[in-house]
Amino acid sequence: MALVEPSRGAESVRCPHVGTRVGGQLCLILFSEALKASSLWRFIVKSPGSSAWCQPPSIPTEGSGQGGRRRFPALVSLWSPGMRLHSRLLRSWGLHAVGLPFGGAVAEFKPRDGSGWGPIGVKPLTSISTLRTRVSQDQTCHLLTQVWNEVSGTKELWRQLCLRRWSSCKTSQMTLGTQTWKEYYLCRSELEFRMECGRPEKDFICKAIAGHTGEIDELAYISTKECRFDGQEKSMVCTVSSDSTVRAWDVQEGTEIWSSPLQPAALVNVVTFPRLQLAITVDERGLIKVWGAENGWEQASFRLPTFSSALQACEHPEGPFLLVACAEGFLYALTVPQLQLRSRTRVFPSSPTSLLCSPDCQWVFASTQNSDLGPKVFHTRSLLCLVEGEPPVSTTLPIWLTSRACWAPDETARLMVTHRNDNGMQLVITTYELRTKQSREGVDVVVQQMASFLLPSSMIPPHLMKGHGSQVILLVSGSELALFTIHGVQLAAFQDHQRPITSMWVDQSRVITASFDLSLRVYVWNKETKPPVLKSCYHLLGGSHRWASGFTHVEGDSMSIVGVEARNIGTSILRSYCFKVQRGSDDCIN
Repeated sequence: MALVEPSRGAESVRCPHVGTRVGGQLCLILFSEALKASSLWRFIVKSPGSSAWCQPPSIPTEGSGQGGRRRFPALVSLWSPGMRLHSRLLRSWGLHAVGLPFGGAVAEFKPRDGSGWGPIGVKPLTSISTLRTRVSQDQTCHLLTQVWNEVSGTKELWRQLCLRRWSSCKTSQMTLGTQTWKEYYLCRSELEFRMECGRPEKDFICKAIAGHTGEIDELAYISTKECRFDGQEKSMVCTVSSDSTVRAWDVQEGTEIWSSPLQPAALVNVVTFPRLQLAITVDERGLIKVWGAENGWEQASFRLPTFSSALQACEHPEGPFLLVACAEGFLYALTVPQLQLRSRTRVFPSSPTSLLCSPDCQWVFASTQNSDLGPKVFHTRSLLCLVEGEPPVSTTLPIWLTSRACWAPDETARLMVTHRNDNGMQLVITTYELRTKQSREGVDVVVQQMASFLLPSSMIPPHLMKGHGSQVILLVSGSELALFTIHGVQLAAFQDHQRPITSMWVDQSRVITASFDLSLRVYVWNKETKPPVLKSCYHLLGGSHRWASGFTHVEGDSMSIVGVEARNIGTSILRSYCFKVQRGSDDCIN
């Protein structure tokens, strides 16, 4: 006799109870931590001769009439070695699967020592001892197996498992008719397992992708980074190079999809709009162009007066737009894909400006490094709907000598900034919350300082900075990766690289660092702890040191990792690592 195991990885909960049948009717309760938190309890009943499970019209209550208190049905415990085995299996899946006599007894459930839920105050409506004698252990084992096999195929069970394990999982990520919640859960569980293990050839395939005749200056994924397992998933990146071309690549196949004609100057930056299937490039003279991702056709262009210092793609609720900072200190807002000018704002006179959009694209942070001028934060809607004669809605933060900044991904307007303290001697990280307030004069920006702390004096000034969740800051200093909370508590420090780290990519599941030691390091988040803990897993190696000088960039999506490997002769190649998934398998993980 075998039970269908969904997959490992769900959090365990405590409830060592199993099922039985009384009076020809069985009630099965399925619930999890996510359901308990939202007080959504699932009662499913199946009557003799019925082929479908349904919810009962009512839940047994103590007493009768309107004065009866609603309580949860009692659980009939059969304490035999066989049943304990099934109980442990169910707990390891993170589910309660409880069969009970409908109307047999009532019990009240309450939290127990914060570690689980348990029944208290069981009051029999019929004799529980009679129930135990009426149902044998073999009958119950057979019944439980039959019930679980039936329930394991229901859509609601797998949907709840997905939502509980991956908070970012949305219905929009599912392709109806080609992918079920069960397939999604099994495949994504396998994918995470393989990404955590990282065994060459068994878990991933590495490919070297060459084509550019110059150095690759930037790369960006043009495919969406959502998880898909319906046979339509495809990873695709765009790259720009000093050879004056932009190219698109199929990461899984390791082939070039298209290459642009030779451009007037070397291309230095690229951003993408995956939903629109567009790539936007800028060359060293300030010429901006829009390219169709499917065929590489040029769709629009816009020329800046000088070279561009920053490029940001923004998916705003009112429509996509492009933010560009030029060397003269102006900030341009352009429509996409037409590249029509919406606004032009002076930010820092004659100073190269860096830009950083918030996760919801409602705010943009503009700064110039190591300047006495304080960084500015703009409300992006005012840049798109600029009234003639009125400046955009913005504020200047009360800090100076800014070096790095990042947004908290899980917050709409939480900004973390690295800067010097008042005497300019020590590095400080300050966290701000931003919001707008309507006043008689118009819209004002309200800035609230949430936290601030000094970095250790022994720490090399960080050159890379990223946020994770709402509380965690990742800093790269030389070859070290360090994690802090916004209040200054150091969570971890890793020194897995032999040479300086050149690039860092962070998402909800992983962190990947690239280094001149010709390796990528993969880290995985343990989300069961608060704050989450980062686990160092394995290296992804590049080519030979005889030909290559190290990795300069790294990016990733749900199924692949791509790094830019610099060659000693002044060129670059892509090195891709694509992880395997066995679609449709019920036993994804060994």
